[in-house]
Amino acid sequence: MFGKTVLLIAETEAEPDFSKLPQPVSPFQAALVQQIAGALPQIVRKAKWEVESIGIEPAEDGSPPPLNIYAWLPSTNDDGKSWELVVERADGSNFAYHLAYQGTKFVETWAGD
Repeated sequence: MFGKTVLLIAETEAEPDFSKLPQPVSPFQAALVQQIAGALPQIVRKAKWEVESIGIEPAEDGSPPPLNIYAWLPSTNDDGKSWELVVERADGSNFAYHLAYQGTKFVETWAGD
């Protein structure tokens, strides 16, 4: 998407202790990862259309901004359905587009920092 790799972040703890190994993904998260992986081409097409329809502000020099793109499964909502595709500016602005999903069904887009 936008020439970038799409990463997957499955949080297993709200506040991880980085001095220890993280908890394993839950069975709900593991099943959701499989569901997302199977539909990733369609999800990426929808996400690209959503973000482009809103518009991405260029960097200060007018060039396209660097982006981080990832599927985020937060530990706080481990229901096997809820997740977000995040298109985050990687220029220090902390601004990102969040595309909320329930399984592979698109719910809404919101943006903020």
